[in-house]
Amino acid sequence: MAERNVLLKNVQHPFLVGLRYSFQTPEKLYFVLDYVNGGERERRFLEPRARFYAAEVASAIGYLHSLNIIYRDLKPENILLDCQGHVVLTDFGLCKEGVEPEETTSTFCGTPEVS
Repeated sequence: MAERNVLLKNVQHPFLVGLRYSFQTPEKLYFVLDYVNGGERERRFLEPRARFYAAEVASAIGYLHSLNIIYRDLKPENILLDCQGHVVLTDFGLCKEGVEPEETTSTFCGTPEVS
């Protein structure tokens, strides 16, 4: 439900995926999100490009923090590139809302490592 709550807040940031529509059936909830059609096939980036992407990710996370939302699933699979070469964070399922500055959380979260 965290993802639904965060998306329904209509977060507006250039580096966060946006919610266009949502609907549900008796069994499922569906989100229609921005289409992000970029891509990158390189395994490593040179430092200037890595700095650029890191700054955009930091900007998106900083925006969420300003709304008292903690983004807790930062991993390569959740960082997309749009057609203009900018990052777009997606997957807000593990977000925690209502966390005030200097407050901490104690819940375990993350994606288990598969060997």
